[in-house]
Amino acid sequence: FNRRTSKTVNGKTTEFIWQGHKLIAETDNDKHWQSYLYEQDSFRPLALVQGNAQQGKTQLYWYQNDQLGTPIGLTDGFGETLYECQYNGYGQIIDETYHEVGNRAIPDNPLRFQGQYYDEETGLHYNLNRYYDPFVGRYITQDPIKLIGGLNFYQYCQNPVNWVDPLGFKNIPGCGKQNRPPLSEKKAREIAGLEKDQRPANVLEYLSKEYVDAHLALFEQEGASFIVVDDWLVRDLEMGHKTLAPDKFVALRSDMEKILAEYRAAGNDRRILCERLGLNPKDIEGARIYVVHIKPNDIRFKFGMSTGKEVGANDKWLPGGWTSGGIREAILRGSEKIIHNGSIKKLLKYFEKWEEL
Repeated sequence: FNRRTSKTVNGKTTEFIWQGHKLIAETDNDKHWQSYLYEQDSFRPLALVQGNAQQGKTQLYWYQNDQLGTPIGLTDGFGETLYECQYNGYGQIIDETYHEVGNRAIPDNPLRFQGQYYDEETGLHYNLNRYYDPFVGRYITQDPIKLIGGLNFYQYCQNPVNWVDPLGFKNIPGCGKQNRPPLSEKKAREIAGLEKDQRPANVLEYLSKEYVDAHLALFEQEGASFIVVDDWLVRDLEMGHKTLAPDKFVALRSDMEKILAEYRAAGNDRRILCERLGLNPKDIEGARIYVVHIKPNDIRFKFGMSTGKEVGANDKWLPGGWTSGGIREAILRGSEKIIHNGSIKKLLKYFEKWEEL
């Protein structure tokens, strides 16, 4: 999965502990350890916990971040600033200050841009799939997803003032979520928190017609893709369902292509699919997975905006046409026309392009 498990420098070995693609802890052979907490569904650091296994003491620090989620300071529980720094536009620290406050320990923070870890011995930033050089503002190796990531194989994001690249091969907006629905987070969570039968049946109650039309136009132009698991079809047949569920969820074709590139670059890590598409890991564990592509202007189908009332809307559903993993989605009107009778082979015959993952 390209996650670094340890490093040894001048006889000192540091071991790293991961949760998915997030570094959550490290420990060394001097019994020193530190743990990292992040904002929900994000690579933006929230808190740092340091301790020593021999001394039995721990210390909690709070990250102060800039608009990109890059740490610019650490404070203690009393709000006292113990560490602060300044960066240039490409993430190189140009000034840093440590403040002694009483007998409190001075924190050591190696986190830089989202998903990056500073290696003092080289000056490089470990960025999961690649190493980043903040001095030149570029990666030192080519993009593992090649042209899908753009023409410049060594570029760090299209604009480091507004974008970040936590995984080392895919840039995402760092300053908020661009092109997302004109809906406050509070309102979105309010709607998502309702029972299915209580959610508004008309999305125009909280989304503008202009936004909905523009969103669905992308699907008409590009087409769509969806994930299907052979076990799902068998389960559906056992429940008396011989067809795809009505209003099946689909992803924008270009978004799905990017997900598949991430999936392959991460060594076919199925957690990528779950994180990005809002799937439950238990639903795909040990199963055969297929991705099916729907060409633009397929006369059998129409695209619609999800209301959250659909059969496929799970506990990760959010209003506005985006998955919890930041992927554009729609519902496929007419999906119930696809008769599978519990067989993946029968289902795939309805589509020209598909592949097994």
